[in-house]
Amino acid sequence: MTWPMMPWAAVLSAALAVAACQYSPPSSVALYGAETPGADGPPRPVPARASNMADGTVYLELASADGAVFRGPLSRVALPAVQSAVSSRLITGGGVNLEGTVASDAGESLACRVALMDSVRGVDGGGTGSCAGPSRRFDLRF
Repeated sequence: MTWPMMPWAAVLSAALAVAACQYSPPSSVALYGAETPGADGPPRPVPARASNMADGTVYLELASADGAVFRGPLSRVALPAVQSAVSSRLITGGGVNLEGTVASDAGESLACRVALMDSVRGVDGGGTGSCAGPSRRFDLRF
């Protein structure tokens, strides 16, 4: 390698190293899930998992007690901040919810809404939520 090529090789190597450090694979978090079948059934613990994706969405997977598996993406929805009319104090708001629909292979779908405790960390930061359809409901905590 000649001398004029040395600086370019160093710059290219450094740029590739920085790009490699900025990518982080999706993190997956186990959720505490409870399924309530129908309107009056007792809640049953079920496995659930959520993964932060590179595009900012969260991929949710729920396994019901009867073996049906529900999967799908949840999108981030920013919550408006609410300010007091009397003072300049912020009362509540800001933050991010996750909303979307998960579906089973049999075609059953559930509408999901999840509140994140730490919107920057996504599902790694904890939260609560639920997914509900006509015949079942899942409550989630993580």
